[in-house]
Amino acid sequence: MKFRELIRLSVCAAAVLALSGIAAADTPLLTNTTSFRIPFAVESGGVGPVSGYAILFASANGGPLEQVQKVAASAGGFQFEAPGDGLYSFAVRVTDNAGIPVGDTGRLQPELQVSVDITAPQFQFQLAETASGQVNISWTTNSQDVDLGSVRLEYAEGINGRWRPLQGASTPSGQTTVQSLPGTSVSVRGFMTDLAGNQGTGTGQIVLSAATPAAVHNAPVVLPESSTGLNDAGQPTGSQVVGTTPFRSQQYNVAGSAATQPYGGQMAFNNASYNAEISDRSRPITQPNGLISGSRQVVNNRVFDIAYQVEDVGPSGVSSVDLFVTENNGGEWFRYDSDIDLQSPFQVDTRGEGTFGFAIRVRNGLGFSEPPPQPGERPGIVILVDQTPPHADLAQPQVLADGQGRVHLTWQIADQNMSAAPVRLESAVSAAGPWTPLFDWQIDERSFEMPIQPGMPTTLHFRLLVRDAAGNVTIAQTTQPVLIDQQRPTARLLRVQPASPIRRY
Repeated sequence: MKFRELIRLSVCAAAVLALSGIAAADTPLLTNTTSFRIPFAVESGGVGPVSGYAILFASANGGPLEQVQKVAASAGGFQFEAPGDGLYSFAVRVTDNAGIPVGDTGRLQPELQVSVDITAPQFQFQLAETASGQVNISWTTNSQDVDLGSVRLEYAEGINGRWRPLQGASTPSGQTTVQSLPGTSVSVRGFMTDLAGNQGTGTGQIVLSAATPAAVHNAPVVLPESSTGLNDAGQPTGSQVVGTTPFRSQQYNVAGSAATQPYGGQMAFNNASYNAEISDRSRPITQPNGLISGSRQVVNNRVFDIAYQVEDVGPSGVSSVDLFVTENNGGEWFRYDSDIDLQSPFQVDTRGEGTFGFAIRVRNGLGFSEPPPQPGERPGIVILVDQTPPHADLAQPQVLADGQGRVHLTWQIADQNMSAAPVRLESAVSAAGPWTPLFDWQIDERSFEMPIQPGMPTTLHFRLLVRDAAGNVTIAQTTQPVLIDQQRPTARLLRVQPASPIRRY
């Protein structure tokens, strides 16, 4: 069987990128996923079905092409996993069933290039007060591949907190000037998407100096608290404030000095949200020092949303919503981050397991806010992140022959955050199921006896499902089927016959 030339080579990623047709090697395809499928088509020349093998060669960032996959020629595509960002080149060759190359056997040249970009672009803002009430806003981005049509910049003044377009700001970098009232705050935020489809943002804020008496015709001057040095949120105030980059928290401890290690580091952007307010999993948590925190919510994902409600908003509006976190029940507090859109919920990424307490502070347009949480202050909500499945050990069932017969099952389970109804027992004729529950989720009694009923299968498999309060589930299954034999052998006497001679040896 001879093969004709490779008809087409393209790349697609489910729900992210879908391309077909011939792609020129000097025109890279952009994608923001590291896992994608490279479909191919091989024609057999009309003689019969396609056979043989297709071989994928790949290189990263200009390196040599090397064989990475081999599939049947009828497979129709390769599933490629890129280790990270970079420019990947691909070529395909075809062999017959004996492994002899057919078709193009010349020197390997890239037939397709895919640029993998999973890094979100970031805005960096710098705000400076150049005159009374006048703010110079400059911004840059870390990406060279920004979709110019996606750039959107907005600003808000503390006097009303409403976001408005930043006039003349439609490029990835630039500067402009806005006029506001002395003594208020000015916030700025930006949104953009790069050519690969990654979404990025950034924020910045400045609190303006209050006007002098002469500037307001000897009217009373209201100065915000902590107008010099650090404000109550532990942030510097004055003539210049540098905005934070997206999903990164600049942190200060409650004493006012910068934290040596930013809590949480780079925050993850995750479209999946998990509401931390799960009332049926709430219960008080007692720390070793005897303090009782607020209700504890148990979740099995490190990324979740915390809902909040802002109340008692005055005429100056809301300029920031800050979240503080503690990992030792209020012994130490750190500023986690600010909510960019000033709207509930607040997305949190704890970066791992643990018990985390949270408190929230809201700042008005003039800079007034409650003091940040102090050492010893209890958190308003406590989230326990538990991603460890419980331990489960199911012993081999024993068949008890008394009465009608019973199957006796015993097990042992363990977990630090066990559910109130942690066990469920199931049986099946086959080890692959389908499974029928012997009982649904209930308290752990460590054993169960199943009566043997007429008509039951001759073999049964059992499995125990164990769940903790976070929803992690472990399954323990019997390794060997249990023999169910309800036949009771009988015997009857036939006759009397001479005793058998005793054999002597």
